[in-house]
Amino acid sequence: MSIRSLSSFEAAALGIETESPRAGKAVAAGVRGVSITGEQNAPALEVTEIFPYQSYFDDTLLERALLPQAPNEGIVDSENITPFKKIDLSGYAVGLHPSSETPVAIRFKTGAQQGASPIFRLKPGEVLRPHGRPQGAGASGQFSGIEWGIPQGWLGGGAANLVVFRTADAHVSWVDHAEVAFYRTRMPIYDPAAVPAAIAAAKNWPGRFPWAFAAAGTDSLNQRGRAALSLHPTRTLMRLRMTALDPAASMRVMFFGADVLAQGLTGTTNLADVGFIDVTWGSFLAVGAGLAVAAQPLQMLTGELERLSCNLGGIVLMDLSGGALTDEFVDFVRYGRL
Repeated sequence: MSIRSLSSFEAAALGIETESPRAGKAVAAGVRGVSITGEQNAPALEVTEIFPYQSYFDDTLLERALLPQAPNEGIVDSENITPFKKIDLSGYAVGLHPSSETPVAIRFKTGAQQGASPIFRLKPGEVLRPHGRPQGAGASGQFSGIEWGIPQGWLGGGAANLVVFRTADAHVSWVDHAEVAFYRTRMPIYDPAAVPAAIAAAKNWPGRFPWAFAAAGTDSLNQRGRAALSLHPTRTLMRLRMTALDPAASMRVMFFGADVLAQGLTGTTNLADVGFIDVTWGSFLAVGAGLAVAAQPLQMLTGELERLSCNLGGIVLMDLSGGALTDEFVDFVRYGRL
């Protein structure tokens, strides 16, 4: 990198007061940070990545249908092959555009020391300036690069638009509050006589991540961790895994160990504390050809079903129709705001 002396005009543009007693030191610090190529004053940079959803639907794995994530690494990359993505560019701040569909985790490389920061988590619409200019005007406040991906333990996915601000006074005003899909799972519908007891029922309705009961695959790979992200649930999408139903049939959705209902005086959760709502699926028949033959009904709920989280418990589905829904499955997609 070639360097040259700063003129008084350039020093003023960089916030350096040349008339002060510390002018010589400040200008010298400024010289070390200025490149003839103008890279320091480059415009903001956008980097977009589409991350696969970390939870999916499976008849056998059910709540264990989670993509494996590298243990002891706070950042997950897009293909789960290496721990993270790298951007070897300097900057002063990083923002996650509010149109993003997932939070991200970021680790900063810190200037000439080439050290690494702790992991920070950004939700859509947030901007992080990691250290400013602690030594005052003229001192470099840049980071030298970043490593990024989705946070370990996050079970959603989707597009993330990361904006790297290359200049010290870059500013943005985002006023959005994005709704993201944060969890997907498949659940069986039980016959009333086969409903499990609370102690044996699957834990499957989290609202904090990493989730205390996250285990992936047939080997139940431990993906648990101390929660760092909490959601405000907003909506729940349901899909009944049937292509015909006649007549209409109902199921009972039972919540056990719900955080706001089952937690006692000492902070312990009573898993035997159970509430329920009933959901009716209307009658329908497969008609037509092609895609129509495989069509399955959807419902979007905006009541109790998405407001409650059961971080130490879950939900169980029970057939109320006398057998029409027994041993069938329902897919759930949960949405919320960070």
